[in-house]
Amino acid sequence: MHHKKLDKWLQPGGHCDGDSNILNVAVKEAIEESGINEIKTINKEIFDIDTHYMPRTHKEPAHYHYDVRFLLKTVNNDNFIKNNESNELKWFNFSDDSKLAIELERSVTRMIEKFMTINHPAC
Repeated sequence: MHHKKLDKWLQPGGHCDGDSNILNVAVKEAIEESGINEIKTINKEIFDIDTHYMPRTHKEPAHYHYDVRFLLKTVNNDNFIKNNESNELKWFNFSDDSKLAIELERSVTRMIEKFMTINHPAC
């Protein structure tokens, strides 16, 4: 998704807001941010953790932010419903050169490379 506030292509995600089941939060956020109702987990293991520094804003002090990422899959993936957090939603085929046409965050390209390396059989 192209994140409206950050002006970057990122994976869907959100904050746990007190929910200790981070896998359920990841699925819930993916559903909310994509509009795709049937999103399932590939497995329950954490796929990636990205830690990055967030500078102070008028709302929050400076802090480290932890993105905990899971591998998810869709059953029917053509029916995006864009929400107010994104400018655009689209699928990319990362086995060809389409990924070169957009600028991705390093943490996103790292996940793609990791996924391509393990070549997960569930997808």
